[in-house]
Amino acid sequence: MNSSLESLQPASFWTFFKQISEIPRCSGKEQAILDYLKRQADLLHLSWQQDSVGNLRLRKPASPGFEKHPGVILQGHVDMVCEQNEGRGHDFSCDPLQLVVENGWVHAQQTTLGADNGVAVAAMLAVLADSQLVHGPLDCLFTVDEETGLTGALGLDPSLVNGKVLLNLDSDAPGEFIVGCAGGSTLYAETVPETETGKGSWYRVDFRGWHGGHSGVMIHENRGNPLKTVGRFFNILDGIWQIASLDGGDKHNAIPREATLVLGTTQFSSREGLKLLVHKAQELTALLQKELGEGPRLEVSEVACPDKVLTAQATLTLVRLLNGLPHGVYGGILPNGVETSNNLASVRVGASQIRLVTSQRSSRVQRRDELTQQIKAVMELAGLAVKVAEGYPAWSPADKSPLKELCVQLWPQVSSIPARVTVIHAGLECGIIGDKLPGLDMISFGPAIEEAHTPQERLNCASVEEFWNFLVKLLGAL
Repeated sequence: MNSSLESLQPASFWTFFKQISEIPRCSGKEQAILDYLKRQADLLHLSWQQDSVGNLRLRKPASPGFEKHPGVILQGHVDMVCEQNEGRGHDFSCDPLQLVVENGWVHAQQTTLGADNGVAVAAMLAVLADSQLVHGPLDCLFTVDEETGLTGALGLDPSLVNGKVLLNLDSDAPGEFIVGCAGGSTLYAETVPETETGKGSWYRVDFRGWHGGHSGVMIHENRGNPLKTVGRFFNILDGIWQIASLDGGDKHNAIPREATLVLGTTQFSSREGLKLLVHKAQELTALLQKELGEGPRLEVSEVACPDKVLTAQATLTLVRLLNGLPHGVYGGILPNGVETSNNLASVRVGASQIRLVTSQRSSRVQRRDELTQQIKAVMELAGLAVKVAEGYPAWSPADKSPLKELCVQLWPQVSSIPARVTVIHAGLECGIIGDKLPGLDMISFGPAIEEAHTPQERLNCASVEEFWNFLVKLLGAL
């Protein structure tokens, strides 16, 4: 049964969630949402301050009688991963998200929803706007550019906030209280390939239907990667083939969902080449669907001969690189989740440039760096110049956390879902902020969000109400 956003509770949360869904906020392009937050602060007569990288703090005084309670920092990021289904035609720079309420869930029309981390933005605004809530001194910290590398947290001016407790609202499982996370790094590699004039018969192969997903919390799931499948496709082809272009993946923290390959040969006629590719594509599609379930498929069509294409040797080197690069779990499954992983995130190949992006994560910094150096070596052997971006630290669980104990105690008062304390294989800003503000007692929690970083992202309505009730209760108890 479907309903409207206006009928959902808590009303204030959903009002703000709808408003921020109408504002562009892709990573690195957050000015509009920051301006909106400043206007809200002015309307509520609250002070605000911004640091040099753009992080914004709104401050709300303590409720009467709670002035001496420990200061609390509510925190979340304002940016979102902007992904859409092929053919959707959504312009994230100006088009509002089209929200749909369906069967107890909210999703956007064929785009990411931005519940990661619009939930935190809406919840903090609802807290700031509610004059009836009971709480101590309160800072709401809105960080920028989290999704592309936790840039806002890394550049945070620690003098921006005051508090003894940090509540990070960037989690996606009700009853799950996160007390630690993986660290990560991103690797960028590029080269100018050897090319020649295109000859022979040329074709386009579309790799479609992969599920994609969050490259941290979903990396251990059986989701595959179309970029790895490109290498696999070449392995079963007869004859010598050359690549003109390959385009797949986008964000470093999203598992790729699609790829488009243009390849050709002088060894077969146009008709023979098409027949061979279609046969091999059908063969591989059948195998993929046995391995990954329905969805992944290869579609073949003829195209005009390109002017410039990679040489046969440059093509062979690229294919060997795609086959040699790891993707998925690297360090095994620990009792509390994945230790180390790599996401082959993006490949762009053309006559003028080859560019690859990978994202490494680990709960152990030594293992993260070991994997990064291994991938760097493989890419350098293939002739690419490699740059490793600044990494971010893991967040190690504290030996003692009164905040954790309080959360576990209070949660059963709002939900029948059992409380669970855990660490996750994803990057959270807590580790960075904790390094800048030593002594913080930190925890992360949130409502149910599924398929983050994909156009299938959705937010559970009932869990939002539980999340809100818990947040209100926790603020009053701190």
